[in-house]
Amino acid sequence: MTGAAAQLAAAEYWRDIDPPKLRRLRLVGERERAVLPRWQLRSAWSPLAAAGAYSRVPAWESRPHFLEVVVPFVIEIRPDVLAAHHVSPDTFRRWAWAESMFADYWTGRRIIRRPRTVGLVAEMHVRTVQRCRAAARELGIYVDVVKGRMLTLGEVLHARFCGSPQRGLANESAFQVPKWVRRHLQPVESVDNSKGHLRLVVDAATPSSGVARRASQLTGSCGSLTGQGKKEPTSSAQRHERVDSPGFKLALAVRKALPWARREAPGRLSRCLERYAVSPYRWTAQDVVQHVDAMNRSRGRRPADPDDVELPYALLAWYFRDDEGRPLDPVEHHPRLGEFLWIERRNAAQQLHRDLEAERSARRAQKERGGCGVPGGCPIC
Repeated sequence: MTGAAAQLAAAEYWRDIDPPKLRRLRLVGERERAVLPRWQLRSAWSPLAAAGAYSRVPAWESRPHFLEVVVPFVIEIRPDVLAAHHVSPDTFRRWAWAESMFADYWTGRRIIRRPRTVGLVAEMHVRTVQRCRAAARELGIYVDVVKGRMLTLGEVLHARFCGSPQRGLANESAFQVPKWVRRHLQPVESVDNSKGHLRLVVDAATPSSGVARRASQLTGSCGSLTGQGKKEPTSSAQRHERVDSPGFKLALAVRKALPWARREAPGRLSRCLERYAVSPYRWTAQDVVQHVDAMNRSRGRRPADPDDVELPYALLAWYFRDDEGRPLDPVEHHPRLGEFLWIERRNAAQQLHRDLEAERSARRAQKERGGCGVPGGCPIC
């Protein structure tokens, strides 16, 4: 995605766009979260939930499973909840479709968007979005991990100094599958449903180290600043240091190697680089640079200018997708794939040579002990 196309994330662009192009942008937004609207592209103050805040929030199976199985199930079982909040089933499905686009693909977490922003994508009023969220909270499929708040005086002054008109923080929420729903649904079999893989992708998006919290404690702000500018006391879960994932470490190195990626937070870049950092053939920052140069040459594109790139994450995701929008295989598209294959063949040949030498040595030692050990005597020995 080019720097000019990155302007699609501006909320004003989505508000004034014509309906046909808006429908096409929604289809692109299901694959690339970076083009979804953000009301403030330059937020000066955007803290995330601390490690351990999601300990009581189970990650969803996948977005298609949540929309095609969980949402229809709760609508059919509890229509009284929707009626109490004056929300029709079709409106609730449309809200779930739009709100889930802002969630992390692997976990359903990290939803930090105001109702006004979600309403742009769902084409509904702000009050309708608020009613849908209230119904989802009562159903148990939507939980607020960190409550939104207004900025303190010190934070407002910092935001104005950075040129940002930010006045407050939005809720940080997440989708989940509650226990009463899990009891009636069969577990989903997935090719990536291994314990290590799920723990890796979940911790990469929302670190779960630390002490688990009760459900009643999930709506409190985690170590936020009070009205007097003093920091609230934090729990023991927040005092644990975050263990950086391989994707996060690769993102830090990529930010140093690519000038246009230095303005992006490494946490956003790690979501795109995680699968390449844990592949059998590990990618390095130099491999990413070589891959970017190769994609520029194959697609006839000039190197990106740091001043023209507004959303580095969207541009990096574009480099790691094919013409049909599918993620590139981390093994087949590795810049040093030939080198890795040659090393594997060399190691296999060396191992075969060692095995043959060990077999010859064993035979010589057997002959020196008086024969090859065949019962009745060997005619050759």
